[in-house]
Amino acid sequence: MELTLTKSGGGTVIIDPGVTTLNSGSIFYFGFFDTTDTYVSISFNNPSEGDDLYAFDNMSIGSQQQINPNPVPEPGTIALLGLGLAGLTAARRRKQKQA
Repeated sequence: MELTLTKSGGGTVIIDPGVTTLNSGSIFYFGFFDTTDTYVSISFNNPSEGDDLYAFDNMSIGSQQQINPNPVPEPGTIALLGLGLAGLTAARRRKQKQA
């Protein structure tokens, strides 16, 4: 099996998921993501001669916005961090006044 992905800006990418021989009824999982290109279509091809058949189930397709390697902290997280630092500063000042 091979996958042919058509890029949104033109051109194609061919991916070999490594399926060579599967017995009848076998299960194979393959995942793919790309954080640099987007695609408009995908074709599943059988480049070898023969009568191999493939069935697909539970396919998931997402967008680049769903894959974010550098997430921005939530405002609540930043506020909690600020309150924690303020508490540490106050405790340190109190300790210095006592000494």
